[in-house]
Amino acid sequence: KDSPAVQPAKGLLAQTLAARADEEEKKGQVKQAIASWKEASVIFPDNPFPYIQQGRLLDKAGDDKEALEQYNRALKIVPRDANALSGAAQLEEKTG
Repeated sequence: KDSPAVQPAKGLLAQTLAARADEEEKKGQVKQAIASWKEASVIFPDNPFPYIQQGRLLDKAGDDKEALEQYNRALKIVPRDANALSGAAQLEEKTG
């Protein structure tokens, strides 16, 4: 576990990665945005948000199988996360 002194730096890193991914998505750079969220999920493996964002972007890119896998990773961390449940359900419905 991180020491209290490391927490502010990790928080700033999380904000930076999220801002970078958002900017990449706005520019239409979906693959780069997915890579940024993947980087965030490696650094913050116990946070479901990067996995949810990867799932959303992978769905947008047409990679339904990998998108569902990312939503399921988020659900292993927070089983009742509404965004992950919704994303997974939509993909299940879409892919049958």
